[in-house]
Amino acid sequence: MKVGDLVRYRYPETDDDKAIRVSFAIVVGPTSQSDVFEVLELSGFYKGTRCNAVVENWEVVSESR
Repeated sequence: MKVGDLVRYRYPETDDDKAIRVSFAIVVGPTSQSDVFEVLELSGFYKGTRCNAVVENWEVVSESR
């Protein structure tokens, strides 16, 4: 993962209506740990928030150039 990559959470949540909610985010920066990046959530419950994301929980959908 690198800054600018579009990523998707590997473990989508299911809401009360059994609809699967997939979270997408953009990697906005590194952290002091090599396996953690800062992401901006684009969808899902935390839409619009920045948080730290462990690499193993996210997969790259589209790489930045």
